[in-house]
Amino acid sequence: MFGRRQGGCANPVLGAGHPPQSIGRRKEATAPGHPATQHAMATAKPGKEAWGVAGIASSASGHGPAAPLPSLIHGRARLLVLSVLMARPGGRTFTELKADVGLTDGTLSVHLSKLEEGGLVEIRKEFLGKKPRTLVRMSSEGRARFRAYVKELRRIVPGLEPEVG
Repeated sequence: MFGRRQGGCANPVLGAGHPPQSIGRRKEATAPGHPATQHAMATAKPGKEAWGVAGIASSASGHGPAAPLPSLIHGRARLLVLSVLMARPGGRTFTELKADVGLTDGTLSVHLSKLEEGGLVEIRKEFLGKKPRTLVRMSSEGRARFRAYVKELRRIVPGLEPEVG
């Protein structure tokens, strides 16, 4: 029933008049060297990137090309982790942080490793009796870089100024 129909999509709802569907099609179409990527880059306005935060940043601020927001901080999960840690200078245990951000053990562990490699967080493993405990806190460099990130975000996005009173 779901076999490929000649000259069209295998999905019976779309029918034979539609092009074949492909899993990973979007990824392929945005790969470097792919014709769609080359077209997008060629038709981008001068001084602007075809995709990405840098193009948005420069167009929003009106001050020429801007560096993209750092991907180490800008990702949703890492931004959430760093926001929680900024609010708690003493840090959080792995278990507390996991509950705060709602990530799985594996996902949180991977993101914390990246943040530690980047110098934004410090991870200390210790034992309370025979029970292991992992403590995570922002490094001083991490706090400074997070503040710079927020400052840049406020510059890029109008109306993000902190509310007074």
